[in-house]
Amino acid sequence: VYDLGGNVREWCWNPDDQGWRSFCGGAWDDNAYQFAAPDFKSPWDRNPRNGFRCVRYQQEPRSETLAAMQLPTKLPLSQPKLDPIETLVGRFDYDRKPLNVELIQSDDQKESPDFRHEIVCIDAAYGKERFNIHLLIPRQPADQYETAVYFPGLGFFTQKRDFRSYGNPDWGKIEAIVQSGKMVCFPTYHSSFERWNGRNFHRLFFDQESRHETLEHWVRVIKDLRRAMDYLETRPDVRQDRLFYYGVSIGAMLAPVSLVVEPRLKAGVLISGGYLPAWEKNAFPELLVTNYAPHVEQPVLMISGEWDNVFPPETNQVPLFEDFPGPQKKHELVNRGHLI
Repeated sequence: VYDLGGNVREWCWNPDDQGWRSFCGGAWDDNAYQFAAPDFKSPWDRNPRNGFRCVRYQQEPRSETLAAMQLPTKLPLSQPKLDPIETLVGRFDYDRKPLNVELIQSDDQKESPDFRHEIVCIDAAYGKERFNIHLLIPRQPADQYETAVYFPGLGFFTQKRDFRSYGNPDWGKIEAIVQSGKMVCFPTYHSSFERWNGRNFHRLFFDQESRHETLEHWVRVIKDLRRAMDYLETRPDVRQDRLFYYGVSIGAMLAPVSLVVEPRLKAGVLISGGYLPAWEKNAFPELLVTNYAPHVEQPVLMISGEWDNVFPPETNQVPLFEDFPGPQKKHELVNRGHLI
């Protein structure tokens, strides 16, 4: 029995080059894609997510099966395609048309004493689609609010779910933002929440059979972000000079694209992000993060796990951080893994 996922991740024999042991399979509260991501921790780590499985070998395992795993020290990133940035950004343009705003919910008294949950529905920038925007607004009165435009991790695009506080894995981050006195804008991006269209993990990463379909998916996601910005422009309670991007995991990875395409965002907060070789190898130029990072003009704060197994610091986080050109940037490492 092998390649099982969920419950607890398994402590394995194989060490890395520093003597730490590998953990495999993902835990009950890990994102689904972490099942296949290598992770290494001290064998003395007693995190409740860690476990083990007892086995009896029918024959002595081969030495290479128990050998140390060599981790890459440098990303195999291709050279950025030198398309003019204006050409790339143009792929996310659209005709500005009426939003046709419909108020779905103005408050949910049961959800939180700290904020009210407002839902509006607007026209998308493509086709005849409409989508919801969730606004979490502090109950503490203010004339205007700084506002975070939230871009979630990959798990939100791989299954259908409702926008509910108790079922939202990013809720702790969202609640912390609102409790600091800021508004959170969380669009229902293309193929997320109730708009999920059946896409799985592989079809979100430019597999060869659906590369153009995958490109169109992420273009629509970025257009939804921009369309949400169109809506925020109409709200008198939003400080237009204090709108900032808040991206988690793949949302942090795509932050350079979002920040360059949408200059109305005045800063970027990147949680658990970095470059990803599988993405950079297969993506079209319009979505190569390496094409955009050197053009980001906004201040950037990266907060990442020191033991992040999806975006390791030296190979994935630091190269992205170094590509940001401006002096107003900061990279904070915390003693966590991928999930912060």
